[in-house]
Amino acid sequence: RRKEEEGREEEERKKKEEEAKKKEEEKKRKAAEEERKKKEEAEKKKKAAEQAKSGDAAPAPEADAAPAAAPAKPKPKLGGKLGKLTAGRKKNIMQMMMKKAQTDLKVEEEQKAQMRIKFVEENVKPLSIDSLSRDRLRALCEELSEQLTDAEGQKFDLEVIIRKQDLEIEDMKVRANEARGKFERPELKKVQRNSDKPSDT
Repeated sequence: RRKEEEGREEEERKKKEEEAKKKEEEKKRKAAEEERKKKEEAEKKKKAAEQAKSGDAAPAPEADAAPAAAPAKPKPKLGGKLGKLTAGRKKNIMQMMMKKAQTDLKVEEEQKAQMRIKFVEENVKPLSIDSLSRDRLRALCEELSEQLTDAEGQKFDLEVIIRKQDLEIEDMKVRANEARGKFERPELKKVQRNSDKPSDT
């Protein structure tokens, strides 16, 4: 009888220990579950705050909602806010480009005018005809006439060369376009891949 009582006491002690273990494990599981829920809520609040800052805030999900029911995160827009230009900004950029082109043209014209003046000063000597005799004046006129004729001839020759070069450039452009047309790439067609597998029959 004493042995039976000791056996019962041993069984009760074991049961109590098992119950205590189960309670401890349940307590730990609940604590871990609460910790996980707190982390999820903190992440949801953080995401909602980030969305509110970016201007694309979605309604914050409720705390007791399941994680699967949370709204999908919006996809980031390609290019962002700096990717597209507004009409006003495009207009301002065009105006700035036009102003820059006009100033460049003015500078180029001024440089050409200065080059002309410099060329004339270097090649045309100042004349003092007050103290020259009639024969000397006649010889000077003939000399200037010869210089003018030579200059006109050089001008004509240069114009012919420039015209010839322009024609050669146009001819080369035509040939390049023809060659590009000969080797034009064919348009590739979209082909769907067949993922049909042989059926096991």
